[in-house]
Amino acid sequence: MNPTSGGRAPPGTPNLAASAAVRHVHFCLTCPNRGVALQALRQVTAERCESEHKTVHGRLEYRMTMPRSRKFDENSLLDAAIELFWVHGYAATSLAQVSTATGVTNGSLYQAYGSKRALFLAAYRKYCAQRVAIVADVFTRERPGIEQAVTAYFDAIVANCAAHADRRGCLMLNTISELGTDPDIADISSATVDAMEDAVAEGLCRVVPRSADAADITVSAAQIVALSQALIQLSRMGRDHAALRRIGAQSAAATERLLQAA
Repeated sequence: MNPTSGGRAPPGTPNLAASAAVRHVHFCLTCPNRGVALQALRQVTAERCESEHKTVHGRLEYRMTMPRSRKFDENSLLDAAIELFWVHGYAATSLAQVSTATGVTNGSLYQAYGSKRALFLAAYRKYCAQRVAIVADVFTRERPGIEQAVTAYFDAIVANCAAHADRRGCLMLNTISELGTDPDIADISSATVDAMEDAVAEGLCRVVPRSADAADITVSAAQIVALSQALIQLSRMGRDHAALRRIGAQSAAATERLLQAA
């Protein structure tokens, strides 16, 4: 096609008419020394092609590496994913179910997370952070003593269990049972338990005597978190919630006797 004819060149064809240098060499083809003119034309055309190639390649590279904006509310999506994984478990939950529940297409989910596992890990981290927040919320409130603080925590755990009539338990405990050997799950779960124990220990420090031993406080915090997880499992088995509260109250009284005696 004649580049000066006004027709549209096929995609990727260098636009010779756009280059004054190429246009000059093109006109020189009519001169007697055509060999020199053709050599110059090839050189300028090659440079033009290389320049256009770099420009197109750069644009494609930018498009491939630029962050993709997510056209959905991630918090709402993760909340819905938490609900599905919590009720059905990891293996029995598909991205298609998440897509149906949220209205976010499978393609968008894959584009945002890459895999079901990556989406689950994001949801799992959010859930675990919420569980730590429940513990911290109880123990940052003013309580008159050790027994009252610990009893309030166990009561909050039992109340949270009672709020779910389907006896779904705890997503963290359920996931440890299903995927506990996964290194990422193990790391997140371990860090979550550590954060819970730290929150309990900090709360206990506000109400224990100054003479209380730091090691006793640390061990007591670990025991309190462990018992709270046991209460969740007992609730999932159908144990009466009033009985669970009595177990918590008795443990709270025993914790106070231990730390007061220090």
